[in-house]
Amino acid sequence: MENGINFDVCEHEVVYRSLALTPAERFGAGLMFKPGNNLEYDNSIHPRFAFIIVLSGEGTLYDENGEKFKLRAGMCFKRIPGKAETLSINDDKKWVEFFIEIGPALYQALRSMRIIETKPLCENIELDADLFEELMLLKERFKTIDESALPFIVGDFAKILAACQGRCFRHGEDKGKALIDSACNFLSRDFSKDCDIKVFCRKEGIGYESFRKLFKNQIGVSPWQYRIRRRLDLACALLQDPQMQINEISLELAYSSAYDFSAQFKKYFKVSPAHYRAGSKGEKHG
Repeated sequence: MENGINFDVCEHEVVYRSLALTPAERFGAGLMFKPGNNLEYDNSIHPRFAFIIVLSGEGTLYDENGEKFKLRAGMCFKRIPGKAETLSINDDKKWVEFFIEIGPALYQALRSMRIIETKPLCENIELDADLFEELMLLKERFKTIDESALPFIVGDFAKILAACQGRCFRHGEDKGKALIDSACNFLSRDFSKDCDIKVFCRKEGIGYESFRKLFKNQIGVSPWQYRIRRRLDLACALLQDPQMQINEISLELAYSSAYDFSAQFKKYFKVSPAHYRAGSKGEKHG
C-alpha cells in the first residue's frame, strides 16, 4: 500500500478506443504493472500525448536532449507527440503506473487553453486515494460506455487531465504561484486607474524583469498583455448591456477615446465593438 492506495486489489488493465468518424482520435487509459530492470522505451517517439502517474516503483527518464529525470512514486511525467524519450525501470521495486492518452485534436485544444503544460516534463503530483479512485472510474466508464456515447467521454478525459495538472507542483512553487495569483488580481482590477506593475514588484520584493519572465512562463503572455485581455473581457461583458453606448464603455475602461477603444478591440477580436454587439444579439435571439 502506497499513499493510501492498495494495489493488491487492482489488476493490470489497458483500454484503447477510437472515435468512429475520426480514428486518429484514439484515447487510452489504464493501470499497468511492469517488471523491474526493464528498458521501457529506447529513444522512442510517441505519436500521441500521454500523461503518466507513477504509483509505485522507481525509474529514470531521458528526454530527446539527454536530460535525466529520476522518477519515483508520487511523480508524473508526459510523453509529448513527436518527441523522443528513453525510460528505464529500476529492478528493486515493482513499477505501477496509471496512464491517460489522448488524440491530437484534444491535445492541441487543451494545450492552447493551457490545461496541458508540456514543461516541465516531470513533476511531483499530489497523489491520494481520492485521485486514484477518479482515475479508476474514468478507466471503467471508458471501457463500458456505449459506442454512441463515446464522443462524450472526451469531456471526462479533459476534466481528469485538468485535475491532474492542477495537482502538480515543483519545489518552491507555492511561493511563485501565490505571487502570480496576486499579480493577476492586481492586473485585473480598476481599469479606470493607472496600473504600475513596477510598484507591485517593489512591494513583493522582486525585480521587474524577473517577475515579467516568471509571469510569462506561468501565464503565457506578458503582464501588460494579460491586463489588456482582462480589460477587453470586461468590455465584452459591458457590450451585452444595450443601454451602454460604446463611448460610455470606452470612458468606463479609461480609454482616451472611443476610437482607441475600438482600435484595440478590433486588433484582438478582429471585429469592431459594434459588430461584436450585433453578433451577440444574433446569438442570443437567433
